Amino acid sequence: REYPLGVDVEKIDARRGSRGIAERYFAAPELDHLKGFDGEEYLRWFFRIWTLKETYIKARGLGLTLPLNDFFFSFHGSDPGRLESREIEIGFTENLDDDPDRWQFEGLSPTPDHYLSVAIERGANPDLKIEARDAGPFLCEAAKPSDRSR
Repeated sequence: REYPLGVDVEKIDARRGSRGIAERYFAAPELDHLKGFDGEEYLRWFFRIWTLKETYIKARGLGLTLPLNDFFFSFHGSDPGRLESREIEIGFTENLDDDPDRWQFEGLSPTPDHYLSVAIERGANPDLKIEARDAGPFLCEAAKPSDRSR
């Protein structure tokens, strides 16, 4: 509630995750990262990067007025293939004045066909705890038969 926040969820879809789209909107470090993947792995990484980009522009409140290739994400950790086990860092080109230390990002796959990312502008605060909770559709109480015998 106290911090600017961006959230994005996308369905993993081969028609929307093309290399042409990546080449148009992703920054060079992200394109280099994607070169290491093909097929389903490529799509999962594409949508991880895409959702992260969407969360950042939403948290900034600038939408697509912020060029998507003026910032980029890098991933650190021991298992390069596992999306959720990687630490996410943002970087900026000289065209965008922002401080990477102000931002915290998290991502997860709520279903095998979706990827979700969150961006929080934490400012000078230490890492904030981000919790994902499973929330399904609301269940309505079953309609009770009316008691008309009274």
